[in-house]
Amino acid sequence: MAKDKKDKALVAAAGVHYVAFKLSSLGYATGLTAPGVENVDLLAANPRTLKSISIQVKTAQKAPRKSKGVEYCVWPISKKLVNTLPSGTFFIIFVDLRGGGSNGLPDAYIVPSKYMKNNSWVEIEEYPKPPKAPTAYWCNIDDVQASNSKNRWDLIP
Repeated sequence: MAKDKKDKALVAAAGVHYVAFKLSSLGYATGLTAPGVENVDLLAANPRTLKSISIQVKTAQKAPRKSKGVEYCVWPISKKLVNTLPSGTFFIIFVDLRGGGSNGLPDAYIVPSKYMKNNSWVEIEEYPKPPKAPTAYWCNIDDVQASNSKNRWDLIP
């Protein structure tokens, strides 16, 4: 394994634990789901309002990309999640570990599922491109879309 490449499971765990840490520090009761639970990585409850949410965390070691002068962040996302995206109290939090090391805390893009469904805060691309049947999906968040969600922990009820 290359020196700067991290094991996928460790990268995913780092993102989930970062979100759990952040929500706990904001006063939410937060719990990790059992390994292997589909689509839900965390459950969080606000003890003051008694509202609870389900969270899927998608983590990238280095999410930023640049193409044709446009900067954006990208994460892989499962076809099943895209096709069965729940609404209401379901959130997807995209975590950019920013390469790890000493360059600060990760960035988190907090996206309520209703904004995933209509592609208003994110862009979901299929790969391979039509006419072939898609086998993978990528979620892209550009600078304009990021202004709605980047480190917006206040979106959590």
